[in-house]
Amino acid sequence: MLPQVPHTTHAHLLMGLVLAAVCACTAYDPARDRKIPRPPKVVEWSHEASIPAPPEAVWAVLVDFDHYADWNPWIVSASGPAELGARVDIEVVLDGESRSMWHRITAVDAPGRLCWRDGGPTTAFATGLRCRELVDDGAGGTRFRVVLTVGGSARRTVETRYGGQLQASMEAETEALAAEVLRRATD
Repeated sequence: MLPQVPHTTHAHLLMGLVLAAVCACTAYDPARDRKIPRPPKVVEWSHEASIPAPPEAVWAVLVDFDHYADWNPWIVSASGPAELGARVDIEVVLDGESRSMWHRITAVDAPGRLCWRDGGPTTAFATGLRCRELVDDGAGGTRFRVVLTVGGSARRTVETRYGGQLQASMEAETEALAAEVLRRATD
């Protein structure tokens, strides 16, 4: 038997319990995200580089989405929190045109790994997952690796039409990231 309290208090309590249950059920879980491309039906590009700065310094630039346009040659703007499941809105230059898109953060393990996947209507045909990995090289620097995995029914079209540009963009982005890390270290 419930204690004698006004009816509205029971209703508020019940509503609070329902909301808590809904929130718990809707927490983002990358293992259940069907939009993340997984082998074997994927195409992949990767690039590795050494950045002469510790992983924490590289990480600070990598998760500072609001300032991507300051250094990233492909990003016109970006905004959102660096949190698991968060949405990051970006405007990107692809094939010489500016396009608005968004990404879902699928992994954020500071200062070692940041992954996001494409969001929006194009994911019905092709979805890209971009993971950036940072490893301390033991000499005060970072071994940086970026991997772009594309899956979906249009993955071969993406590979044919954009593959070279995507590889070049990863290389240019990594070079620009390293330059920005060094610039910030000297400011």
